[in-house]
Amino acid sequence: MSDDPAGLVAFVKRVFGATGDHHDERPAEFTIDDSIIMVSGTAPATVAASRVAAKLAPAEPS
Repeated sequence: MSDDPAGLVAFVKRVFGATGDHHDERPAEFTIDDSIIMVSGTAPATVAASRVAAKLAPAEPS
């Protein structure tokens, strides 16, 4: 979570070459190589969406 998710996404895209976009209504999802990263704001609606997305994310094999 970030107080400035659009700024964080722009930074990660510029520095690490990530692909993806910021979304006001839901967490941003972008990739760096084969890793998927989600960033959300601290507004109540995006916090709730982040919690739902985290519960729905598939578990990594151990």
